[in-house]
Amino acid sequence: MGYNGAMKKELNPKQSAFCREYVKDYNGTQAAIRAGYSKKTAQEQSSQHLSKLIIQQEIARRESLIENKVLVTKDKILRELSILGFSDMQDHVTIDDAGCVQAVGIDNLPVGASRAIKKVKEKRVIKSIQGTKDKPSEDVILERTFEFELHDKITPLINMGKELGMFRDRKEIGLDDQTVELILSALPPDYASQVRAKLLEMKDKP
Repeated sequence: MGYNGAMKKELNPKQSAFCREYVKDYNGTQAAIRAGYSKKTAQEQSSQHLSKLIIQQEIARRESLIENKVLVTKDKILRELSILGFSDMQDHVTIDDAGCVQAVGIDNLPVGASRAIKKVKEKRVIKSIQGTKDKPSEDVILERTFEFELHDKITPLINMGKELGMFRDRKEIGLDDQTVELILSALPPDYASQVRAKLLEMKDKP
């Protein structure tokens, strides 16, 4: 029997559904819930499924199909926009008591968070000190500059809002200037200012 036949025979409907849902966002717990498992046992079911070779093979098969077909869905685009729009610098860097900035290792980032990184740059000024009979040569870091930048958040947030129908023309949904300002007042001041500027820019466009 061929490979596909073996998969169909050995996987029950819920397991097949789990594999199908898992490759959508790689969230095991949510995939289990969407596959029909209860919320109480979803995390446990996900862990058990992902440890099984037959499940891993089916997931790999589905990933291959996705790669071959180059499937791009509306949900995937929105997920990518959400990674950028809801990115948090706190997930990517740490700052110690002395003010030293350190990047969080890629392996320790939340799933997908690395895709929000726009730039990582480190510059060091190093001086080599000649060793002596009693002390070996060494390199001393005189200056260290670290730059870390995430992709723009505001544009992805507005694009998501448009796609979800949140930013229709204000006349269409009956929002006056006072109501808009009330909504913006619930946002952090810096974000509110940027969103306000974007809305004004959109309003001025023909």
